[in-house]
Amino acid sequence: MQPLRLAITAAAALTFFGVMPRANAQDFGNVEVDQENFVLVAAPGGGLLGRPQFMIIEQKTNAQQCWGESESIDQVPFIDGSEAADESINELAASTVQIEPLLLNFNFSGICGRSTDSNGYSIRTGDGDAGSSFNLEIKEQDGEYMLIGRPSSFPANPYRGSSPIYLGRTFGQANNGFTKIFLNSGWRLTRRSLDGRTLGHVYLTHDAPLGNLIAPNGGPTVKNPQVLANPPLD
Repeated sequence: MQPLRLAITAAAALTFFGVMPRANAQDFGNVEVDQENFVLVAAPGGGLLGRPQFMIIEQKTNAQQCWGESESIDQVPFIDGSEAADESINELAASTVQIEPLLLNFNFSGICGRSTDSNGYSIRTGDGDAGSSFNLEIKEQDGEYMLIGRPSSFPANPYRGSSPIYLGRTFGQANNGFTKIFLNSGWRLTRRSLDGRTLGHVYLTHDAPLGNLIAPNGGPTVKNPQVLANPPLD
């Protein structure tokens, strides 16, 4: 009986000190955010494979600029692999935006936010939190990067055999490896909330039901992105 008494005592202690069970994903809500305070980036990846990494940068205050933007049209490949000539820049090349991750040059705590994995971002649809069903990742395709939601392999995931959801694209690859991602139509950023509290977690949000977004082919893709020279600081 001693192990049982210890377990009961431990459970009581957790309750006493305010440690609560982890919230169910469907308990989370979301709140709107100012889209201009964020930038989505396909960043150079680490590890042995060196795969590109999905990163979100947030401008929290105007103390220092967290990132810069500039057009990047040099050495951007056509879909067939050839290089774009200066006098004949196609849409893919002309739309590529290079991100300067300025926050890496100073202590950005409290000034900038940076999310680089599923602890900081996930997908939310009209059905609610979809982070357990689809994982956000960067896919290299036809000379550019695609932001996709790939179905998780959990046996309980009803979408595990579905096609990826396409959320955005970069229209090329920046010279420094940090390339801006433009979201496809209908997608926006929101912030996770719980019991009236706004949390730090960022959602890639679409109001349509999840089932509508995985057919056909993950939905339409953006064609004419708006290019901003630099993020606002007000």
